[in-house]
Amino acid sequence: MKAGRIRISTRKFEVKEVPTPTAGLGEVRIKVGAAGVCLSDVHLLDGTLSPGYLKGDEVTIGHEVAGTIDQLGSEVSEYQVGDRVIVIAGQRNEANQITTLGFDYDGGYAEYVITKASLVVKIPDSLPFEEAAIIPDAVSTPWAAISSTAKMRAGESAAVFGIGGLGIHAVQLLKIIGCSKIIAIDPRLEAREKALKVGAHFAFDPSDEELKK
Repeated sequence: MKAGRIRISTRKFEVKEVPTPTAGLGEVRIKVGAAGVCLSDVHLLDGTLSPGYLKGDEVTIGHEVAGTIDQLGSEVSEYQVGDRVIVIAGQRNEANQITTLGFDYDGGYAEYVITKASLVVKIPDSLPFEEAAIIPDAVSTPWAAISSTAKMRAGESAAVFGIGGLGIHAVQLLKIIGCSKIIAIDPRLEAREKALKVGAHFAFDPSDEELKK
């Protein structure tokens, strides 16, 4: 199969032929339908980030993955071939260290990806792979900040600083839970306009002198 792989020592990225993996005990093989491009992937390529627990010097990148299960490993009974799923982007290794898909073990920039059956979540037929793929990162990251860190509740007010890939989803999630006032802050006009379109009540430029007053 074809896979997009990076050699960490040189940061060289190339699409190359690699053996098609087979699902093992407790695993599923997924035919990739879509894989997101995260800024973390860019930082892996430019050397800003490095794998923490990669064995070897090469890895298939991509940690935002959605697709269809096409092979079941032994002792997997909760899923069927043909199930549409997203992949949770990390797991604990044998040393109980938290490792990241596409950094520490092969990810989704490939025709197929292997993961533990316990790390996939079914998605409905109505959700396109291109939209589903980003849920394990670009959506779940702001959701964790909102629900676990800030413990936001309906009726409360919130400000989102930076309306990029995570921020725009934070605005939408805050709207879903029923925040009474959602304030978006970003120096870019297009970002502020987009935030207002998806649910922010106010959008401000942090360099605005009137705002500072």
